[in-house]
Amino acid sequence: MKSIDIKNALPPGYVLGNYELESMLGHGGFGITYRARHRRLGMAVAIKEYLPVDWALRDGRTTVSPRSGGHREGYEKGLKRFLEEAQSLAKFDHPNIVGVRDFSPPP
Repeated sequence: MKSIDIKNALPPGYVLGNYELESMLGHGGFGITYRARHRRLGMAVAIKEYLPVDWALRDGRTTVSPRSGGHREGYEKGLKRFLEEAQSLAKFDHPNIVGVRDFSPPP
């Protein structure tokens, strides 16, 4: 599995809905995690971006899409699992489990 090239990270200051990215916290084979702040509430959050390096690339400045038609199936299956995980985690309220407060599928 390839590692994510740091240049693929969204830049600090990038606004994503109600959130402004502050820095990259980490990255792995399936995505990038950012430190961000809710623009109105001032609340610090972590945002996990789905960017599976084996199946996808950043197209332009912000859009993530499959590397090719041959990667589409793996990309879409992974995205489905990524969103299902967010939905499952959102049901829990426990100090040892990361809380999910919001999620958005890509356009």
